[in-house]
Amino acid sequence: MTGLRCIVLLFLLFSLVPQLHARSIRCSVCGKIIRGQYLMADGKAFCSQSCADRTLPKCARCGKILRDNSFQYKNQHYCSIDCMKQVLPKCDSCGQPIAGKYGVYETPMGKKRMLCHHCSLLSRCFACDLPGRTSRLPDGRYLCEACARESIRDPKEAEALFREVREITEKILGERISCPLRLHIVDYPALRKITNLQLDDTAIELGFCRCNMLERKTGNVSEIIGYRCNIYLLDSLPRWRFIEIAAHELAHHWQYHKFPYLKTEPRKIPEGFAEYISSLVNIAYKQEHLNKTKLERRDFIYGSGYKLFLGIAKRGGLPAVFQYLRRQEKSGNGTAEVPES
Repeated sequence: MTGLRCIVLLFLLFSLVPQLHARSIRCSVCGKIIRGQYLMADGKAFCSQSCADRTLPKCARCGKILRDNSFQYKNQHYCSIDCMKQVLPKCDSCGQPIAGKYGVYETPMGKKRMLCHHCSLLSRCFACDLPGRTSRLPDGRYLCEACARESIRDPKEAEALFREVREITEKILGERISCPLRLHIVDYPALRKITNLQLDDTAIELGFCRCNMLERKTGNVSEIIGYRCNIYLLDSLPRWRFIEIAAHELAHHWQYHKFPYLKTEPRKIPEGFAEYISSLVNIAYKQEHLNKTKLERRDFIYGSGYKLFLGIAKRGGLPAVFQYLRRQEKSGNGTAEVPES
């Protein structure tokens, strides 16, 4: 019996060894059997602090192991505000990291600008109508840094660019106007006085065309014998805006000569025509992205007027535009509607 008992005891011993091994605690990282003290976290055992650290997140900026609270941005962890600021988007105005509210604005050039909440509340540039860091001109207007870099302030530079725009505008229209034309670069109070704008007007006019017709009457017949024409543009306009506004006012100048008896009411007809011609000049200068703003305007005079002439031109080009103006001039009331295509 003694020998049989030994055999049974040995069998039981060896049968228990796998169960003892099965109950052994292994490190969740390296797999080592843990003997003695060990670390537990999230239901997992670790043989050492170094193994436990291998499961912790690391700062996406500096690589520091994050044992305590961390900051998160776009599913990434950061050990501190300073590290997180290194990857945050920067305000396109002040250059500081944007950690809170912000605004996204589209420039006239079609680019996106991200501004922090503070810069979104700053004064708007008179040229591009975007908020941000600006300088204040002597007449009270605000000019942003981007527009200031391109602003035309030298009278000789303004004259040269104006002549160039006039040549391109009249080439597009198909006929040059020999009438002498004076350009005046003025500040905003002077332009207000010239255009008779009231102090409560909210829109800032950027240019104005004044053509005085000299007539001679013979009985009941009037004959135009000359013009006195002046175009006024605001000073400090950036180059891209100068081109667009100059083209708009030059379109008025051309229209006064070719359709002198076209009524100015409703204003959307002469203004819509000038907006459409300036859009063609924008294309000639490869700044057609500015025309998107024209399409997005919802006012009756400029926005509706531009869409009116854009629709006419799509059906018949400039000849259809001129034909429409001719009908308007003959009607004498400026209320004729465009026939549906």
